[in-house]
Amino acid sequence: MNSRAFFATILCAAGMVTAGAVHAADAAKPAGQMQSFTQLPEQELKSYDNQIKLFKYWTLARCGATLSKQAGSTALEEDWSNTAAAYLEYSTVPLEANEAAQALVEQFLKTTTRSGSTGGSYESMKCIDLFNSSELDALAGKYIKKQ
Repeated sequence: MNSRAFFATILCAAGMVTAGAVHAADAAKPAGQMQSFTQLPEQELKSYDNQIKLFKYWTLARCGATLSKQAGSTALEEDWSNTAAAYLEYSTVPLEANEAAQALVEQFLKTTTRSGSTGGSYESMKCIDLFNSSELDALAGKYIKKQ
């Protein structure tokens, strides 16, 4: 397995871990009450807090798609892109918010450097850092307003 394919596999795993952590609150509910975030009632999805989540999830998925494309993994790129599209379906943010977020993805991938003690590639760490960044929070705050 070449380093790009290995990286794409790691990125996919990181996305699953991140998504799992986001839904950890569901684990505290009785089994009969668990549901996918995107299966919430439409009105609940339109809430300020959920629109922030959808926007940040979309950005994480676009980052994953961008990295997968760079790694030459068409299947992972398609999966991440489909995930981003699904989150976009439930979003009410204007298109320019998504365009600005994609520009932020490009910026983070080009300008940030990550490393660890094991050596190798840490590109997916950039996406996780972006997801938790003050820059993405500021962008969300610019386009998503409490009603």
